[in-house]
Amino acid sequence: MINWKRSLLIAIALMTSFSFADVRRESLLGAKNAAISNAKEQLGVRYLFGGTDPKRGFDCSGLIQYVYKNAGIETPRNTAGMYEHFKKTTTPEPGDIVFFIINGSSVSHAGIYLGGNKMIHAPRTGKTVEITRIDTPYWQKRFYGFGKI
Repeated sequence: MINWKRSLLIAIALMTSFSFADVRRESLLGAKNAAISNAKEQLGVRYLFGGTDPKRGFDCSGLIQYVYKNAGIETPRNTAGMYEHFKKTTTPEPGDIVFFIINGSSVSHAGIYLGGNKMIHAPRTGKTVEITRIDTPYWQKRFYGFGKI
C-alpha cells in the first residue's frame, strides 16, 4: 500500500525546490538586466584609474562593481578578485563578465558581456565607457575567459 501522506510530502518538497530555483533564476536575470541597463546609462563617463562612481569616472572593475551593486549584487573590487570569485563558463549570457589579459600574465581588464560578441566597459585613460565588439583581433588575442554572475 502506498503511503499517500509520504508521497504528498515528497511532491510538495519537489515543487517547492523547483519554485525556489525558478525564483532565484528570475531574480538573477532581473539583476543582470538591471546591471546592463545601468551600465548603458554610464556610456560616455570618463575613464579614471581606481574610479568607482559616475561623477568622477570609472575603471573597468569600478564600473562593474557600481552597476551590480545598484542591482543588488556585491562583487569584488578588482578584476583579479572578480575572476576568482565568479564561476567560469564557456557559454556566457548577457550580464556575465568577460576577462582579458592586457599587460603581464594575469587578468587585468573586464567588461560586462552584452551578447552578440559585444561588451560594455571602461577601456583606458583618455577614453570613456563604451560598447565594443570582443571578436576583433585586439580583444581575441587578449581574451582570458568568462565569469558567470
